[in-house]
Amino acid sequence: MKLYNAIVFFEDRNPIRYHKVNNVQKLITWLTNNRPSANYVNLYEKETRNFVEQIKIKKGDVKTSPGT
Repeated sequence: MKLYNAIVFFEDRNPIRYHKVNNVQKLITWLTNNRPSANYVNLYEKETRNFVEQIKIKKGDVKTSPGT
């Protein structure tokens, strides 16, 4: 099971970090339903701290962009 660290960026507040995320889709669904001001999420591998991808969240529409 792969673990990630996630940083969630909001329109109206400072970013929040989530540690040991193992189900990314569940996090995105939860943010879409419970935190409507969430703009995007940066995902990092927990072990290596390498950037994986940025997931943009806009009004219930989830878009992903592959990491570099």
